[in-house]
Formats: sequence, structure tokens, C-alpha cells
Amino acid sequence: MKFERVEEPGGGGSTPVGLSGLTTRGIRVDGRVGSVDILENLLSFGQQEAILQATLDAAARVPGDRLVDVGCGSGKLAITAARALTRQASDVSGSVLGIDATPGMVEFARRSAAAARSTARFQVGIAEALPLEDGGVNAVTSSYFFHHLPSDAKRLALREMWRVLAPGGRLVITDYGRARGLKGLIASIPMRCNFYEYTRPQLGGELERLVEQELRNQAEIVQVFLGYITVLRLVKPAGR
Repeated sequence: MKFERVEEPGGGGSTPVGLSGLTTRGIRVDGRVGSVDILENLLSFGQQEAILQATLDAAARVPGDRLVDVGCGSGKLAITAARALTRQASDVSGSVLGIDATPGMVEFARRSAAAARSTARFQVGIAEALPLEDGGVNAVTSSYFFHHLPSDAKRLALREMWRVLAPGGRLVITDYGRARGLKGLIASIPMRCNFYEYTRPQLGGELERLVEQELRNQAEIVQVFLGYITVLRLVKPAGR
């Protein structure tokens, strides 16, 4: 699998970032690189670790797998995945790559990986045009990422993730989904004011609908945390 390393200087907030002539309309988090994990853990009432582990479990990784984490943030999920693959095989032929549009997050993830002596790699890239070949990845994960994107960019990101998956590959998306019951309505109140129009539609089921429309396949709901943080999984069939 070919990984194209792309470097880009830091930029501001929601300003589009150029990557090899491409741009993302998603929101970047340049101003809070060091606090992303803290915020996610607070918003999930201390369940961030459990949510990330559920995401990795749903990806069903095996030795030799090539896993890409899109919108990798601090790199926590990718580093955990690389550690697990290393434990599973003495001859590690698999690989883990994290991609994020925020250059500061990529640098943060690289420092974290170096400190952990992790084999996970990280590069700047955008979900709407992944710098990867067709069908070269066994698993694509994405957590707490889609709510940074406007609806049209969500559609592009879904198509790209599906494109790079090999037949039999697993796509696992963990993000804010349709609020379920009173628990979901109450727990999701802070997110109704976050990222404006990008998040609110997801609380009404937008992400699940887009997955079905773009990939022509209904996602399996693996687990739901707090009544609205949803782990979705799809397996790419042969010939798709």
C-alpha cells in the first residue's frame, strides 16, 4: 500500500487547508491540539477509552492487516491498534496509518507514537481525497471525526473510505448518531451547540442515512454509548 507523505504548515480554525492542491471544508482544531482528548473524555462522561476500544474491536483486526484511521486526532486509536497488532504477531506485516487535516494534530500524534515506541505512522491528509490506492486497506476507522464536516464533505469522505477498502474490509465509524430515548436527548445537549449545523443533523440520524445512501448498504450498529455516541460497521462485499 502506498502512503504519500504530505506536509502542510498550520492554519486557522475552519479555514480550508491546501493539501497537494486539495482543500477540506471541514473544521480543523489547530487551537486545541493538546486538549482534544480531554474534551472528548468529558463529553463522553469518562468513557473515551471504552469508546475507542469498541471502535477497534469492531474493526476485527488480525495480523497482517493494514488499518487506516481517518481524522486520527491525537493518535490514541492508531497507537493502540499498532500495539495490538505487534502483540498478535512476531513477524508484523501489517501497518497502521493515521491521517488528519490538522498539521498540529499530526505532529502531536507523531510525538506520542515516538514516546510509546509505536510503529503507527501519521501524515497530513484530507478525508475527501485520501492519499491511498484503491482497495489496499483491510480496515478503516474514524472516531469523533464526521461531525467536523458539512454534509457534502461527509459524502465525499464516505466514498473515499469505501474506495480504499479491500473486499472483505471493515469500515468502522464512531461518532454522534441519532439520539435514542430520554438518555440520548439529555446526554447530547452539549453537542447541539457544537460545530453548529455540522453536528445537529447527526443527532437526527444524518450519518446513518448518508452511509446507506452513499454506500448502498445499511450499517450495523455495533454499540451505542450514552444514547447517541454510535459505533457503526460495514463490511465491503466482493466486487464493490
